[in-house]
Amino acid sequence: MLRGVIRPIATADLPSAVAVLAESIGPGWITSADLVPAPDRRVVVAEVDGGVAGVGTVSIRDWESSLPSDPDARAAVLALAGETPRTVGYLDAAAVAPAARGRGLYTAMLADRIGWAVGRRATLLMSVGWTPPDGCHIAPAMRRAGFAELARITGFYAGDRIPAGASCIHCGRPCGCDAILFARLA
Repeated sequence: MLRGVIRPIATADLPSAVAVLAESIGPGWITSADLVPAPDRRVVVAEVDGGVAGVGTVSIRDWESSLPSDPDARAAVLALAGETPRTVGYLDAAAVAPAARGRGLYTAMLADRIGWAVGRRATLLMSVGWTPPDGCHIAPAMRRAGFAELARITGFYAGDRIPAGASCIHCGRPCGCDAILFARLA
């Protein structure tokens, strides 16, 4: 049962939303600029007791830029979605503060973001789940929402994917964690 409110982010929420992401995945990965809504991007927060306890983003992307560069992951997406170009709802960053987990906040933010993308005619939904050594924390919620785990991408966050100054709460800097590519037809 949801114990919180899911709503669009407000400017006043930006520092708290960045702090939730830093606490959950590590500092430096997401800035306030990454959380500003735009016509092709929705950002929601999970509010609990008047404070930001979670944040999630979704953007509408074109087909070609959404296809993974990893050959196995790309083949898996094409096997699911076919060769016909699609509009992609890409579920970007999302996290719930450790102290607020277990309230259904992530699941509620996921449903909100899926609904927004589908309402903008997304025909394929995709996400990449950070997978530290203790496993991909979003996998259960993604499976419940109908997503398939299409591919595991080794060292996904290594190299040029790491913003300057970002560090991983599990493996430090640079991040060597893998990722799981999730997708489903809308």
